[in-house]
Amino acid sequence: MYLGAIGGGTYDYIGYLGCLREKAWVAIGLRRGPQQSEAALPASPEATRIDTSSDNLQRARRWLIAPKIDVGASFLCLLVFTICFVMLGAAILHPAQLVPSGRELLNHQAQFLTNFHPSLLYVYQLGIFMAFWGTIYGACEIYSRTAYECIAPLSRRLRALPAQRVRIAVLLYCGIGGLILLWSFENPINWVKPAALIGGVFTCGLWCFAMIWSDRRFLPKALRMKSLLLVLTAISGVCLTAAGTIGIWQYVAEILSK
Repeated sequence: MYLGAIGGGTYDYIGYLGCLREKAWVAIGLRRGPQQSEAALPASPEATRIDTSSDNLQRARRWLIAPKIDVGASFLCLLVFTICFVMLGAAILHPAQLVPSGRELLNHQAQFLTNFHPSLLYVYQLGIFMAFWGTIYGACEIYSRTAYECIAPLSRRLRALPAQRVRIAVLLYCGIGGLILLWSFENPINWVKPAALIGGVFTCGLWCFAMIWSDRRFLPKALRMKSLLLVLTAISGVCLTAAGTIGIWQYVAEILSK
């Protein structure tokens, strides 16, 4: 469950696909999104066929440098901060038997900084505030796209919905639903368990396999994943799918045992 709370989930990646569609980037831009005009679409599918000339392949590899740096730096920072919190928790909180639980999920960790100086409490509080603010702001932008990408395959009428209507509906659902959950549960961990296990672990494993399939299905050989990346993606898919399956099994068994 904690693994699913670290980093993004499948719902985030689906929302990113919506951003790609709106900008008519790559092949997904062939179908109109809620914020995209017909004029933004390519003239025909032939226009999106990847040119395999050496000049174009070189240009493609240059364009890949930016997302590689972005994704690599993001996940490296995520890994480092996660390791630091785990190590500091073992070194500082565990000896004092301070276990984050209930609504006290982030208070004890302030000792990671206040042990150096009490005034660093404000630095910690500011950091937590900015982390939550960034998450909430990002969710407002991404999840309206996630919702559209999920409902669009159901019917042509849903695909024609204007972006503003989808956005308002999603924000109302998240805002009102979030308040109901906030007032209904004492332990916040119970709020995120289903989403973390299913959307953050299990389906992320399936997403790895989907990336392998898309890579082999749509890209020319020169632009496909190399052997090492392919193997690592497959291993990640197996591990995440297995971990998600075990977590869901334990979660359901816990509910049935009560």
